[in-house]
Amino acid sequence: MGLSYFYVNRDKVQFFDSGLACSNNRFNRVGTEPGSRALAILLSEHGTWQGDRIAVVGDTSEEFEELVIRGIDIVVEAELMLTNFDGLGWVEERLDASISMFQRMCCYALLLRRADVAAMLDRKYGIGKWQGRYENHLQDNTDLWTQRVIDAKNRGLDLMRRRGG
Repeated sequence: MGLSYFYVNRDKVQFFDSGLACSNNRFNRVGTEPGSRALAILLSEHGTWQGDRIAVVGDTSEEFEELVIRGIDIVVEAELMLTNFDGLGWVEERLDASISMFQRMCCYALLLRRADVAAMLDRKYGIGKWQGRYENHLQDNTDLWTQRVIDAKNRGLDLMRRRGG
């Protein structure tokens, strides 16, 4: 096992996996995976991290241990923000390579009622067929993602700035 890295907002006490979307989160990949795209959006005029103190932190640091205790892991919100901002094309490309990505998208479609994600899964796997595949997956695997999605839904945290009218 190697050291994993996270993007951290020290002002808001929020963090997410630098790899994001089941990508590599090792140091040599920081700045190259979907997490870096999400970070760029968050730091831009579109995101809520603009002007905040940001860091890249390894999962063995004392700072990270403190974040896990008192911070908010916004990985779900960051993935959803990225799909809202960039669409689902990049997700569809990753589905065959990652069963975890498939599981995440199923959770978004079912638990968050994301019609766009459900339509993408229907196109990719056939109408109604992805649900059966997901159920089969859950029979043989531990589901840790569902609770994270429910927690994010309950937080209702929006990472995008709203333009004034």
